[in-house]
Amino acid sequence: MKNYILILCLLFANLLLNAQPLPLLEPELSQASNISQQLGLSVISLSYHRPSTQGRKVFGQLVPFGKPWRAGANENTVFSVTDDVLIEGSLLPAGSYGLHVIPSENEWVVIFSKNSRAWGSYFYNEKEDALRIKIVPIKTSVQNWLSYQFIEPNPNNVLLKLHWDDVAISFKVSINKLQEVVIKSMQNELTSRYGFFWQGYAQAASYCIRNKQSLELAEMWINTSISIKKNYTNLSIKAALFKTLNKLDSAVLIQAEAKAVQEKELSIADENEINNAAYGYLASKDYQQAIKLFKLNILRFPDSWNVYDGLGEALMLAGEKKESIKNYKIALTKVLPKDQKERIENILKD
Repeated sequence: MKNYILILCLLFANLLLNAQPLPLLEPELSQASNISQQLGLSVISLSYHRPSTQGRKVFGQLVPFGKPWRAGANENTVFSVTDDVLIEGSLLPAGSYGLHVIPSENEWVVIFSKNSRAWGSYFYNEKEDALRIKIVPIKTSVQNWLSYQFIEPNPNNVLLKLHWDDVAISFKVSINKLQEVVIKSMQNELTSRYGFFWQGYAQAASYCIRNKQSLELAEMWINTSISIKKNYTNLSIKAALFKTLNKLDSAVLIQAEAKAVQEKELSIADENEINNAAYGYLASKDYQQAIKLFKLNILRFPDSWNVYDGLGEALMLAGEKKESIKNYKIALTKVLPKDQKERIENILKD
């Protein structure tokens, strides 16, 4: 037993004598950087290190032509996407990828490797490629530090630009099947606390109808919304669904029921509820119905500045300028919040 303890002590002493302490932190010569861009509900991100030219000629010398380069410094440049995307039209599944390039004078190969944890391109293996695309480089202004930028964003695509020294490349990243991504996200959200309320199901159904996607799912959602709480909003959405499905007779019946429900709702509605219903009509450009509800709000709540402000906006959008000015002026005599007063004054000046 004593010999066993002695051996353990000797081993521990040997480890202490030969242990190498971790180096203390110092600033990196090539600084770390991260950028991200949201497209729809998807997030695209890039992490990399930024080398400097330090007066050197980069492409063709510091970065040789015809050989894989990590598209940055230090460990892998990592390109990540939360959902499937298209890179210049080619599918790249959701995930994280090591980003490498093979530069040449007239054409670059951009590589997305399934190995995102390697150190640079020293361990690059072509067999691990997830995708390769070819890009034509352009000559541009000299930039000492390597940079990446997301440029020219659109609702479902964006360009990712690499710029270093006097060369730049860019490629398009697009969301693959944007509506499907949104609907899948809504399905997930409706299994959380949103699934206990009618509003979430109504919103999800409305999105499907507007984009003419997953209409069977939309019908299930809107029926669930109505089962939780029948109201004008979800009944109107169901009527819109039947119109989309070309079930016109059913659409007319449901819309008639919706109007009857709305009349009942409005008979007991407070100022904010009427106001919200009116703005719903404004959003769908049904100005006359919005004006009707704003006037109802004035009859119910004549001392509120907000009801005249809402009517003024509806009349303005309907092109009834004189009546709009008249109601904005009444709102101005009643309004107390300074920021709202200034806003109405600016509207009247315009």
